Amino acid sequence: MRRKKYEVTDFNTMIQIIDSSTTVRLGFNTDNIPYIVPLSFGYEVVDGTIILYVHSASEGHKVDLISKNSQIKVEFDNFIKYYSVGHNFTCSYNSLMAEGKIEAILDDDEKLKALNLLLNHCDFSKKIDSNAKCMKITNVYKITLSNLSCKVHD
Repeated sequence: MRRKKYEVTDFNTMIQIIDSSTTVRLGFNTDNIPYIVPLSFGYEVVDGTIILYVHSASEGHKVDLISKNSQIKVEFDNFIKYYSVGHNFTCSYNSLMAEGKIEAILDDDEKLKALNLLLNHCDFSKKIDSNAKCMKITNVYKITLSNLSCKVHD
């Protein structure tokens, strides 16, 4: 990170940034062009490690990329506001980037837990149960984060 004064290493601040984010962007390495996809997500912290959960249809470009390479990049950001500084202007924001290992969840109990964490993070008040139609037609993925880099600009 070039501007060390904005760097944040406090884990709780990183969690606050994730909590306030509505979208995560996943970056995939393709043959010659990066592929980025925005997704809704859920998460939990297990033994000090952030685990994200995302979902998708059962086929498509994203699914193909996941099957080829489980190593991805993850990005969260939150714009706060623009403001003037002398004759210039800037903005307040925060962001978090990380490396991730993405893997399909095949166990129905884990899939159900992941989908309910996702719904909870999206402020959806209902929970789904194991008989829900989406359990059969939705791919659910677990992303284990590592090498986090966080920035806060007030």
